[in-house]
Amino acid sequence: MELRQKIRFCTPNRRVSALTIVPRQVSTYSLADLGREATPLQVDSDPIFRGSCEIDSDLFVPPVEAIVELANCRADDDGVRRFTKKFGPLVTNPDGTFVFRLGDWKAMQIQFRYAWNGFLGLDSRFPSAYVPLLKERAPHIFSEPMKGVMSQGRFELTPEGMAFVAESLYGTLLLVLIATHERGLLRHCSKPDCKNPYFIAAHPKQRYCTELCAEWAQAQAKSTWWKESGKQWLNQRSKAAPAKSKQKEGRKVDGAKKAR
Repeated sequence: MELRQKIRFCTPNRRVSALTIVPRQVSTYSLADLGREATPLQVDSDPIFRGSCEIDSDLFVPPVEAIVELANCRADDDGVRRFTKKFGPLVTNPDGTFVFRLGDWKAMQIQFRYAWNGFLGLDSRFPSAYVPLLKERAPHIFSEPMKGVMSQGRFELTPEGMAFVAESLYGTLLLVLIATHERGLLRHCSKPDCKNPYFIAAHPKQRYCTELCAEWAQAQAKSTWWKESGKQWLNQRSKAAPAKSKQKEGRKVDGAKKAR
Protein backbone atom coordinates (compact mmCIF):
# COMPACT_ATOMS: atom_id res chain seq x y z
CA MET A 1 0.00 0.00 0.00
CA GLU A 2 1.37 3.41 -0.99
CA LEU A 3 1.07 6.16 1.62
CA ARG A 4 0.72 9.72 0.35
CA GLN A 5 1.40 12.35 3.00
CA LYS A 6 0.92 16.06 2.33
CA ILE A 7 3.65 18.06 4.02
CA ARG A 8 3.50 21.77 4.76
CA PHE A 9 6.64 23.86 4.59
CA CYS A 10 7.01 26.46 7.29
CA THR A 11 9.44 28.26 9.60
CA PRO A 12 9.22 29.63 13.15
CA ASN A 13 6.98 32.68 13.23
CA ARG A 14 9.24 35.71 13.44
CA ARG A 15 7.58 39.12 13.27
CA VAL A 16 9.96 42.01 12.72
CA SER A 17 9.76 44.35 15.70
CA ALA A 18 12.75 46.59 14.93
CA LEU A 19 14.64 47.34 11.75
CA THR A 20 17.36 49.90 11.05
CA ILE A 21 19.62 50.45 8.07
CA VAL A 22 23.19 51.58 8.66
CA PRO A 23 24.89 53.23 5.66
CA ARG A 24 28.16 51.63 4.65
CA GLN A 25 30.52 52.62 1.84
CA VAL A 26 32.76 50.06 0.15
CA SER A 27 35.66 51.29 -1.97
CA THR A 28 36.88 49.34 -4.98
CA TYR A 29 40.54 49.53 -6.05
CA SER A 30 42.47 48.14 -8.98
CA LEU A 31 44.89 45.26 -8.38
CA ALA A 32 47.82 47.52 -9.21
CA ASP A 33 46.90 49.92 -6.39
CA LEU A 34 46.60 47.33 -3.62
CA GLY A 35 49.00 47.89 -0.75
CA ARG A 36 49.53 51.60 -1.33
CA GLU A 37 47.53 54.79 -1.06
CA ALA A 38 45.41 55.28 -4.14
CA THR A 39 42.15 56.76 -5.30
CA PRO A 40 39.40 54.11 -5.42
CA LEU A 41 37.92 53.25 -8.78
CA GLN A 42 34.45 53.57 -7.32
CA VAL A 43 32.61 53.70 -4.01
CA ASP A 44 29.63 51.36 -3.71
CA SER A 45 26.89 51.55 -1.11
CA ASP A 46 26.45 48.30 0.81
CA PRO A 47 24.28 49.20 3.83
CA ILE A 48 23.79 46.92 6.81
CA PHE A 49 20.32 45.87 7.94
CA ARG A 50 19.95 45.26 11.68
CA GLY A 51 16.92 44.34 13.72
CA SER A 52 15.08 41.91 15.91
CA CYS A 53 12.00 39.70 15.68
CA GLU A 54 9.34 38.55 18.09
CA ILE A 55 9.26 34.76 18.17
CA ASP A 56 6.20 32.81 19.27
CA SER A 57 5.14 29.18 19.25
CA ASP A 58 3.14 29.49 16.03
CA LEU A 59 4.59 28.42 12.71
CA PHE A 60 4.69 30.71 9.69
CA VAL A 61 3.57 29.13 6.41
CA PRO A 62 4.70 31.53 3.66
CA PRO A 63 2.10 32.22 0.97
CA VAL A 64 3.15 31.13 -2.48
CA GLU A 65 3.27 34.81 -3.48
CA ALA A 66 6.34 35.16 -1.26
CA ILE A 67 8.55 33.30 -3.73
CA VAL A 68 7.36 35.61 -6.52
CA GLU A 69 8.16 38.69 -4.43
CA LEU A 70 11.61 37.38 -3.50
CA ALA A 71 12.47 36.65 -7.14
CA ASN A 72 11.16 39.99 -8.44
CA CYS A 73 12.03 42.23 -5.49
CA ARG A 74 14.02 45.34 -6.32
CA ALA A 75 17.30 44.78 -4.51
CA ASP A 76 17.77 48.24 -3.03
CA ASP A 77 17.22 49.72 0.45
CA ASP A 78 13.49 50.31 0.01
CA GLY A 79 12.76 47.02 -1.74
CA VAL A 80 14.61 44.88 0.80
CA ARG A 81 13.08 46.84 3.71
CA ARG A 82 9.54 46.23 2.41
CA PHE A 83 10.19 42.54 1.83
CA THR A 84 11.74 42.08 5.28
CA LYS A 85 8.90 43.84 7.08
CA LYS A 86 6.30 41.85 5.18
CA PHE A 87 7.80 38.34 5.34
CA GLY A 88 10.75 38.61 7.72
CA PRO A 89 14.54 38.36 7.31
CA LEU A 90 15.79 35.56 5.10
CA VAL A 91 18.08 34.34 7.91
CA THR A 92 17.55 34.94 11.65
CA ASN A 93 19.69 34.20 14.70
CA PRO A 94 18.26 31.82 17.35
CA ASP A 95 17.60 34.76 19.69
CA GLY A 96 15.51 36.54 17.05
CA THR A 97 18.09 39.13 16.05
CA PHE A 98 19.34 39.53 12.51
CA VAL A 99 22.04 41.45 10.67
CA PHE A 100 22.91 41.28 6.99
CA ARG A 101 24.51 43.37 4.30
CA LEU A 102 22.54 44.41 1.24
CA GLY A 103 25.14 42.56 -0.85
CA ASP A 104 24.42 39.33 1.08
CA TRP A 105 20.69 39.71 0.42
CA LYS A 106 21.36 40.28 -3.28
CA ALA A 107 23.52 37.15 -3.43
CA MET A 108 20.73 35.04 -1.93
CA GLN A 109 18.22 36.52 -4.37
CA ILE A 110 20.53 35.67 -7.29
CA GLN A 111 20.84 32.12 -5.97
CA PHE A 112 17.04 31.89 -5.67
CA ARG A 113 16.59 33.12 -9.23
CA TYR A 114 19.18 30.63 -10.42
CA ALA A 115 17.19 27.82 -8.77
CA TRP A 116 13.96 29.08 -10.39
CA ASN A 117 15.61 29.30 -13.81
CA GLY A 118 17.24 25.91 -13.30
CA PHE A 119 13.86 24.26 -12.75
CA LEU A 120 12.74 25.76 -16.07
CA GLY A 121 15.90 24.71 -17.90
CA LEU A 122 17.01 28.32 -18.28
CA ASP A 123 20.37 29.87 -17.46
CA SER A 124 20.54 33.04 -15.36
CA ARG A 125 23.64 34.25 -17.16
CA PHE A 126 21.84 34.95 -20.42
CA PRO A 127 18.66 36.81 -21.45
CA SER A 128 15.78 34.36 -21.79
CA ALA A 129 15.24 35.39 -25.44
CA TYR A 130 18.72 34.09 -26.37
CA VAL A 131 18.54 30.80 -24.47
CA PRO A 132 16.96 28.67 -27.28
CA LEU A 133 19.60 29.79 -29.79
CA LEU A 134 22.45 29.23 -27.33
CA LYS A 135 21.15 25.76 -26.47
CA GLU A 136 21.18 24.93 -30.18
CA ARG A 137 24.58 26.44 -31.03
CA ALA A 138 26.50 25.95 -27.76
CA PRO A 139 24.80 23.37 -25.52
CA HIS A 140 28.01 22.77 -23.56
CA ILE A 141 27.67 26.07 -21.67
CA PHE A 142 24.49 24.89 -19.94
CA SER A 143 24.56 22.77 -16.82
CA GLU A 144 21.92 20.21 -15.97
CA PRO A 145 18.61 21.75 -14.81
CA MET A 146 18.19 22.17 -11.07
CA LYS A 147 16.83 19.03 -9.39
CA GLY A 148 16.76 20.01 -5.72
CA VAL A 149 18.09 22.29 -3.01
CA MET A 150 19.48 21.87 0.49
CA SER A 151 17.49 23.11 3.49
CA GLN A 152 18.13 22.44 7.18
CA GLY A 153 15.22 21.83 9.54
CA ARG A 154 13.06 19.25 11.26
CA PHE A 155 9.80 17.38 10.71
CA GLU A 156 7.04 18.17 13.16
CA LEU A 157 3.54 16.79 13.65
CA THR A 158 1.07 19.68 13.95
CA PRO A 159 -2.73 19.82 14.33
CA GLU A 160 -2.89 20.58 10.58
CA GLY A 161 -0.75 17.55 9.73
CA MET A 162 2.91 16.85 9.04
CA ALA A 163 5.15 19.90 8.60
CA PHE A 164 8.77 20.49 7.78
CA VAL A 165 10.03 23.41 9.85
CA ALA A 166 13.00 24.99 8.10
CA GLU A 167 15.50 26.90 10.21
CA SER A 168 15.30 29.98 7.99
CA LEU A 169 12.72 31.75 5.88
CA TYR A 170 15.04 31.38 2.90
CA GLY A 171 15.11 27.60 3.29
CA THR A 172 11.31 27.54 3.52
CA LEU A 173 10.93 29.59 0.36
CA LEU A 174 13.26 27.22 -1.48
CA LEU A 175 11.01 24.31 -0.47
CA VAL A 176 7.91 26.22 -1.58
CA LEU A 177 9.71 26.83 -4.88
CA ILE A 178 10.28 23.09 -5.31
CA ALA A 179 6.66 22.28 -4.48
CA THR A 180 5.39 24.87 -6.97
CA HIS A 181 7.72 23.49 -9.64
CA GLU A 182 6.40 19.97 -8.95
CA ARG A 183 2.91 21.28 -9.81
CA GLY A 184 4.28 22.69 -13.09
CA LEU A 185 3.34 26.30 -12.32
CA LEU A 186 6.68 28.13 -12.30
CA ARG A 187 7.09 30.56 -15.18
CA HIS A 188 9.47 33.17 -16.54
CA CYS A 189 7.73 35.83 -18.61
CA SER A 190 8.50 35.52 -22.33
CA LYS A 191 8.65 39.29 -22.75
CA PRO A 192 12.43 39.99 -22.91
CA ASP A 193 12.48 43.23 -20.89
CA CYS A 194 9.74 42.40 -18.36
CA LYS A 195 10.53 44.07 -15.03
CA ASN A 196 8.85 41.32 -12.97
CA PRO A 197 9.43 38.21 -15.07
CA TYR A 198 8.99 35.56 -12.38
CA PHE A 199 5.39 34.47 -11.84
CA ILE A 200 3.14 31.51 -11.10
CA ALA A 201 0.91 30.44 -13.96
CA ALA A 202 -2.86 30.37 -13.60
CA HIS A 203 -3.11 27.75 -16.37
CA PRO A 204 -0.61 25.44 -18.15
CA LYS A 205 -0.43 27.46 -21.39
CA GLN A 206 0.25 30.84 -19.77
CA ARG A 207 3.50 32.38 -21.03
CA TYR A 208 3.19 36.01 -19.96
CA CYS A 209 2.90 37.38 -16.44
CA THR A 210 0.22 40.01 -17.12
CA GLU A 211 -2.27 41.05 -19.78
CA LEU A 212 0.03 43.96 -20.60
CA CYS A 213 2.89 41.62 -21.56
CA ALA A 214 0.46 39.38 -23.46
CA GLU A 215 -0.81 42.37 -25.45
CA TRP A 216 2.80 43.29 -26.26
CA ALA A 217 3.35 39.75 -27.61
CA GLN A 218 0.22 39.99 -29.76
CA ALA A 219 1.39 43.32 -31.17
CA GLN A 220 4.80 41.82 -31.95
CA ALA A 221 3.19 38.85 -33.68
CA LYS A 222 1.00 41.15 -35.79
CA SER A 223 4.02 43.30 -36.68
CA THR A 224 6.04 40.24 -37.70
CA TRP A 225 3.18 38.88 -39.80
CA TRP A 226 2.74 42.24 -41.53
CA LYS A 227 6.44 42.45 -42.41
CA GLU A 228 6.54 38.88 -43.72
CA SER A 229 3.12 38.47 -45.34
CA GLY A 230 1.51 41.89 -45.43
CA LYS A 231 2.63 42.85 -48.96
CA GLN A 232 1.48 39.53 -50.39
CA TRP A 233 -1.88 39.88 -48.64
CA LEU A 234 -2.33 43.42 -50.04
CA ASN A 235 -1.50 42.23 -53.58
CA GLN A 236 -4.03 39.42 -53.37
CA ARG A 237 -6.63 41.81 -52.00
CA SER A 238 -6.03 44.35 -54.78
CA LYS A 239 -6.42 41.63 -57.43
CA ALA A 240 -9.62 40.38 -55.90
CA ALA A 241 -11.14 43.87 -55.61
CA PRO A 242 -11.81 44.45 -59.41
CA ALA A 243 -13.49 41.05 -59.70
CA LYS A 244 -15.81 41.86 -56.80
CA SER A 245 -16.64 45.29 -58.25
CA LYS A 246 -17.55 43.71 -61.62
CA GLN A 247 -19.82 41.24 -59.87
CA LYS A 248 -21.59 44.10 -58.06
CA GLU A 249 -22.02 46.05 -61.33
CA GLY A 250 -23.49 42.98 -63.00
CA ARG A 251 -25.96 42.57 -60.15
CA LYS A 252 -27.04 46.22 -60.49
CA VAL A 253 -27.62 45.87 -64.24
CA ASP A 254 -29.66 42.70 -63.76
CA GLY A 255 -31.70 44.45 -61.09
CA ALA A 256 -32.41 47.42 -63.40
CA LYS A 257 -33.59 45.09 -66.15
CA LYS A 258 -35.95 43.32 -63.76
CA ALA A 259 -37.33 46.66 -62.56
CA ARG A 260 -38.19 47.62 -66.13
